[in-house]
Amino acid sequence: AETQLWPHQLILPKWEVNYFNIFIYIALMTVWLISDIPQYINPWKNKNLTYLLNLFFFKVFTYFKVESFSRLIAKDMIEVNKLNNDSSLILLWGIYAMHILKVLLLTFFLRVGLINPPSLNPLFYYFKYFKEGDHQKKEQKRLSDYMVTIGLNGLKRCNLDQYKTHIYNFFLQKAGNDQVAAYKLGYFPKMKGDGVVLGKGEGFDSDLSKRFDVDTFEIMEKEGKFVLSEAYYQEIYNEMVYQMNNQDEAAFITTLRNFKRFGMMDCHSERLNNLFIKREELELAKDKKKK
Repeated sequence: AETQLWPHQLILPKWEVNYFNIFIYIALMTVWLISDIPQYINPWKNKNLTYLLNLFFFKVFTYFKVESFSRLIAKDMIEVNKLNNDSSLILLWGIYAMHILKVLLLTFFLRVGLINPPSLNPLFYYFKYFKEGDHQKKEQKRLSDYMVTIGLNGLKRCNLDQYKTHIYNFFLQKAGNDQVAAYKLGYFPKMKGDGVVLGKGEGFDSDLSKRFDVDTFEIMEKEGKFVLSEAYYQEIYNEMVYQMNNQDEAAFITTLRNFKRFGMMDCHSERLNNLFIKREELELAKDKKKK
């Protein structure tokens, strides 16, 4: 992991669109909708997918002598047939419109990711979750144990609103939960939580191959860029050791969790403080030039 990622860097998966599965889904839904057109104009009378599925399950339950289900399906098939033959055109097309709405709703759930099946192939689930169930559980446990060893378990990516809320509450608490005191201490600009938008080659976009060859603090002085390096992480480590030695266990766990999710907030190290202030000042200077 250390040869591919920076410490504390979270992985966000980038999903690829499976056009074959999309084509299969569209084909199935199209056939299903066409086959379920009201019977009086349907070229496949009593051959639509809904009827065939009912017939299939009816025969399966009859074969295994599950009479309660077979009778229920038979009753449903009789009622549907009666509905198709005796109902008005308005009712038939109203039912078909509901069928279209059902397909559109399912498509919406798939599109936004509320439903995200890894495969449309039933055999996939058989081999993955039943045939290889024990193997999958062992692999998942092995991965979980490894994540614990590198400190990446239980981390969640926060969004911008969560970050800003955390920054606001942090400075407000530093001012004794008093907004007037926060204003007098000059915290209001920082309480906005705007932060600094890092440029190309900064932060986690730093060149990982040069981790041990460059120095974050020297590059900040010379180039005004916040580039990650082993020197930076060593300073972070020293800061965390200081925090651990000067807090009780519960407070330090909270500090460590917040650091992993929101970054360094209350820092004792002068080198780190100067680094952050320098980068912030450079960003403010850029904004003033733009204005």
